[in-house]
Amino acid sequence: MTRVATTCRLCLKPAQLMLSHIIPEFMYEETYDDKHRTLRVDRQSPSRPRTLQKGLRERLLCADCESRLSKYEAHAAPIVKGLPTLPIDPSGLHLESQFVDYRLFKLFEMSLLWRAAVSNEPLFAGAKLKKAEPRLQEMLAGERPGSRHDFGCTLALIPQTVHLDRIIGPPVRLILGGFHCVRFQIGPIFWHFFLSDFPKAHSIPKLFLTEKGRLTVVLPQWNEREILLGIARALTDPGV
Repeated sequence: MTRVATTCRLCLKPAQLMLSHIIPEFMYEETYDDKHRTLRVDRQSPSRPRTLQKGLRERLLCADCESRLSKYEAHAAPIVKGLPTLPIDPSGLHLESQFVDYRLFKLFEMSLLWRAAVSNEPLFAGAKLKKAEPRLQEMLAGERPGSRHDFGCTLALIPQTVHLDRIIGPPVRLILGGFHCVRFQIGPIFWHFFLSDFPKAHSIPKLFLTEKGRLTVVLPQWNEREILLGIARALTDPGV
């Protein structure tokens, strides 16, 4: 593998950089066909998709930082894949697990946001953090997950999808419940990373992963067809 000598984007040390996945490879598994191929569709040419045999990669990390983030992915992969099998809470509105390692899973969440934020790929332009990016980089480089309120993330799962599980959408900036966030759509799972501070009594932080290891997954009453139409509009309408 050819490597280029430059500076690691995480530890900021001179290094031979690896080809690092921006979205972890395990998150692409459901998008591949039987020949391990998936399609990339760009807004600039939505009618001419390109074939990929690996998820999007970029030279971001030195070998040590790549290994560190791989450790978080190894912990998170079985949890993410197993989300649809989690027990439903009595309200019927959430799935819930009480046994998640807070530090490892929170650092995985933060690494997902950070890699997209520093990527030069146009598809990830919606994840640019501006003022918040240096703080996220420092926390991740120091392996400090912070509190649940630091880059807190909510998860929403659309169960029993027909097509959505084979689609990974570009991250987008939006305002949800009056608060700024970055949304990732990866298969049927929506990850919302909040960048705003919350009042103490607000309900959204109650859905973040807790320091005691409780992971809550919202089961929203969203329509898959409307989501797919929204993705199509985003690809064909520059104003979306």
